[in-house]
Amino acid sequence: MNLLEMSLSASILILVIVVIRALLLHSLPKKTFLALWGMALCRLLIPFSLPPRFSVFTVADMLRIDSFEKGVH
Repeated sequence: MNLLEMSLSASILILVIVVIRALLLHSLPKKTFLALWGMALCRLLIPFSLPPRFSVFTVADMLRIDSFEKGVH
């Protein structure tokens, strides 16, 4: 992942946190929001990413390869 992709993923994480906070402000403990904001801060400050073993993109690639091998386009 390059820096732009990492910043974009951190932006998406921040948007998700804001939505969760708006929807569940009174039902979740305050420490939960601190942990979520801590995750977002770590994502912005740590400039590297570990490759995931299993992700949505690898599943999509596997499905695309399977459908290509079977002749379905």
